Amino acid sequence: MWDGTSLLPREHGAYGQMAFPLVTSFAVAGVTTPALFIGIGVVAAFVAHEPLLVLLGRRGIRERREQGRRAAVWLAAAGATAVVAGVAALGSAPPGLGWSFLLPVVPAAFLAAAISAKREKSWQGEVAAAVAFSLVAVPTCVSAGARTSTALAVGIVFAVIFVAGTLAVRVIVLNVRRGGDPRAVRASRMAVLLLTAGASLGLAAAAVRTALPWIPLMAAAPGLAAASWVAMFPASPARLRPLGWMLVATSAAAAVILIGGLRAAAVSTSTSQEDIMAPTPAVIPAAEALRLESLITPTAHGISSRALARTAGGNLTLFAFDAGQELSEHATPFDAFVMVLDGAVTLTIGGTLVRATPGTIVRMPANVPHAVHAPEAARMLLIMLRDRSEA
Repeated sequence: MWDGTSLLPREHGAYGQMAFPLVTSFAVAGVTTPALFIGIGVVAAFVAHEPLLVLLGRRGIRERREQGRRAAVWLAAAGATAVVAGVAALGSAPPGLGWSFLLPVVPAAFLAAAISAKREKSWQGEVAAAVAFSLVAVPTCVSAGARTSTALAVGIVFAVIFVAGTLAVRVIVLNVRRGGDPRAVRASRMAVLLLTAGASLGLAAAAVRTALPWIPLMAAAPGLAAASWVAMFPASPARLRPLGWMLVATSAAAAVILIGGLRAAAVSTSTSQEDIMAPTPAVIPAAEALRLESLITPTAHGISSRALARTAGGNLTLFAFDAGQELSEHATPFDAFVMVLDGAVTLTIGGTLVRATPGTIVRMPANVPHAVHAPEAARMLLIMLRDRSEA
């Protein structure tokens, strides 16, 4: 008989770790079918945690005896929902995104091993949980059509602030547990400070190299600063609750900065992409043999374009990409052909990845979403053909 005992997770901080990356991903990239399935799977796996602990006896023999049958039903329902949602998410996601699903699955497997070994409360178990929840943002974002850099920005920011916050709280606990453990306190404090410094330098370096925007560094800064302060000046355990709310506030601040900054960057990129895709036609000399590569000059850290012709029947446009540049997903109402002149580009056409090298031509069908990524410096010729009825 149910005595009113809840089987929802009791680790209150874990609710924020589960919710913030998902909500931020939905706000940044949108809610698509695979993204929605990922969210359902994550929530179901989260709900399955408490009944699993009850059945394993981690909440005490009495609770397992009194709540075992109910916990088994909860675990079966939540576990089945998580598995079905995960399979549905992977099956409905565009091809080639399996790597993104592995990112949260690997730390989740470490967490499962920690639970099996009765070490879910160890720093390894808590860090694995924080990283798994954070990296869920990657498949959620990319399956909704966001850039890989955007997805990684969300996942990395929450991973570093969640891990830093987790280790900082452990400094407080270790400082008083069983009379205090100075050696463990020093090790945890050093871990927080090294993580803060490494994450800050890494995010700054990624921004300088244009691998990531500056937004992740700004989003992570409040959480990393708060964790460092807590680790350096640990409060008494009696102040854990207000400290917990402070860490929640820094997570909320990170979410707001990521949502506002990445959405604004996406709008800016979209506007600049429209300019790139529709440049003013440049007249080229008649009756003269010209090398296509010589007609366009690459732009450092950017994309150059030159329209050679634009008529009612179609367009002829040259593109030069610097390494790492891309045209985000879009669609056109008519067929388009890509001819690679030098370098290489990766085309995503309706979820199918195609690597195009010099001397190859690729057709991109009308009304099928496609994107272009240049892993190295490249030049290509884009030919768009309009139907007579559209001309």
